[in-house]
Amino acid sequence: MLQWLPLVGAEPDPAPGLETTVAERAAVQAALDRLPAGYRVPLVLYVYEERTVAEIGEILGLSKSAVKMRLSRAREKFRRAYGQEKDPCQ
Repeated sequence: MLQWLPLVGAEPDPAPGLETTVAERAAVQAALDRLPAGYRVPLVLYVYEERTVAEIGEILGLSKSAVKMRLSRAREKFRRAYGQEKDPCQ
C-alpha cells in the first residue's frame, strides 16, 4: 500500500510509527518533481493541502470529473516515479 509522506521541508508532527527519514522525504520530493505540473499541482492540493475535488476544480478552472481524472493519473505517475527513485537499478 502506498503511504503519503510529507514534502521536504514540511515538519508536521508524525503519527506514531510513521516517522520518516530525510531520504524518504527526498524520494517523495524527487518523485513529485518528475510529474508534469498538470498532475503535480492537483495531487499536492489534494493530498498535502487537503483540498476537496470541488476546491481544486475551482482553483484550477477544471470540472470535478477532470480533477478526478487528473488525480487518478497523477497517483499512477507518482507511483511509477517513486518506484524508480527507490529502485537504483532502473
